Amino acid sequence: MKQRDILFILIPTFLLVVLWVIFNIYHNSIESTVSKTVSAEVVPISPDFDFQTIENLKKREVIQPLYEISPVNSSVPAPAEVETSSVSANQEPIIIQEPEPPPTITTP
Repeated sequence: MKQRDILFILIPTFLLVVLWVIFNIYHNSIESTVSKTVSAEVVPISPDFDFQTIENLKKREVIQPLYEISPVNSSVPAPAEVETSSVSANQEPIIIQEPEPPPTITTP
């Protein structure tokens, strides 16, 4: 290629990029992503912390959850057996996982 051909391609490309950047700057300056109602509702957070409340939270008792139910002694006798509505109510749920299909091999 000759130098003239390179300039013939380079100058319009440069102008196109410059115009593109100028258009994007203009477009972003006139378009706002935050509406006026939302910007009115946005309130900055106060930087003042209530240190007394934070200290009270640190002093709270940690409660460990129990995952087993212990029987409660009461004077009322427990029923002998509670019947369920169906046999499937006593069964564990069955989870079926479908196997992944093997990868396909294509030959040219």
